[in-house]
Amino acid sequence: MIEDIMKLIIEELGATGVLICGLYVILRRPLKKIAHHMEVINGEIGQVVQALTRLESKVRDCNGKA
Repeated sequence: MIEDIMKLIIEELGATGVLICGLYVILRRPLKKIAHHMEVINGEIGQVVQALTRLESKVRDCNGKA
């Protein structure tokens, strides 16, 4: 039964399609972990940008420039 399914997949997707599906199965968990860490980093960078924007507005107010 598994052999029939693999034959059907190879006929539909070709050898490259099977390779891509296999890589997806193998790399799914590490890629999810990487995506989570990238989301955390992105949020922290956003906080840094907000802090810099607030500081920039304070500096402009102190110098009397708009």
